[in-house]
Amino acid sequence: MARFTEAAPGQPLLAVEISADYPEKPRVLDRVSFVIRPAEILGLIGQSGSGKSTIALAVPRLLELRGGRIRGSIQFCGRDLMTLKARELRQVRGREIGMVPQSPMSALNPALRIETHLREAWRAHRREGWAFAKEPTRDLLIRMGLPADDAFLRRLPRQLSVGQAQRVVIAMAVMHRPKLLIADEATSALDPVSQNEILALFRKLNREMQMAILYVSHDLASVGRLCHTVGILEGGRLIQCGPAAGLLASLAVADGRLPGAPGGTDDRFLSSVNQPLFCEG
Repeated sequence: MARFTEAAPGQPLLAVEISADYPEKPRVLDRVSFVIRPAEILGLIGQSGSGKSTIALAVPRLLELRGGRIRGSIQFCGRDLMTLKARELRQVRGREIGMVPQSPMSALNPALRIETHLREAWRAHRREGWAFAKEPTRDLLIRMGLPADDAFLRRLPRQLSVGQAQRVVIAMAVMHRPKLLIADEATSALDPVSQNEILALFRKLNREMQMAILYVSHDLASVGRLCHTVGILEGGRLIQCGPAAGLLASLAVADGRLPGAPGGTDDRFLSSVNQPLFCEG
C-alpha cells in the first residue's frame, strides 16, 4: 500500500469521532471527538479507567485485537481507518502511525539482540535490505541519545537500563518517519531524570521531523511541559479540551502547584473538572 498523502492545507491530520466497548464493559468510550493538526502535540489526561489508553489503542485499531469494538470514524490524512482491511492496517501501524507503549521491557523480546529488533522493524515496511538501512539506523540511535557501536547493537534488552530500552522502542517507532506518534504513558516507568530526557526527545522529534504526537499520561506536569493542546477524559468522555497553558492554568489546584507536580494529587484535580467542551481544533 502506498504511503498516505499529507493532510490537505488547513485540514487535521487526525479527526476522531468514536465510541468503544468491551464485551463486559460497554461505553468505555462515549462519543469521544477530537482532532490533531500536523505537527501538533495533544495530551490526553484523566483518572485511571477514564479511557486514555483505550483511545491510544483505538486510533490504530489495535483495540479490536484485544476484544474491543469501535464505532464511529477515525479519519487519518483524509482516509477513514475504520474502512481499512487488516492487511492495510498492518501497513499503517509502524509506518504512518508509530506506537510507544508504557513498558519498554515488555515491548522488546528478551531473546533478541537490539540490532535484530531494529532490523525487523525496518523489514516490516521496507523492501531495501538491512545493509541499506544499518548506517542510517546508527545515526538515528545517536539522535535518540544512544550508543551506535556494534557492542551496543549486540546487547540484549536485559543489558539496557529502562531509559535506554525506551529510547530503543522510540527509535523503532520513528524509523519510518510516521506522521503520528502515539505515546501511551511512555514516561511512567522511568525515573525523573529519564522522564525529562524522554520528554526532551519527544520535543525534538516534533520540532525536527514535524511529527504529530498523541501523548497519553496521568502526569499533568509532563503534559504541561510537552503538549500544545490538552484534553481531559472522565468516564470515557472527553469533557474539556483547549490550549495546554491556558487550560492547566485555569484549572490549577487550590494550593497553586502545577497539577501533577510533587505533592500534587492528579485524581483530586481531575475529579473537579466537569464542564463539557469537545476538542475540535
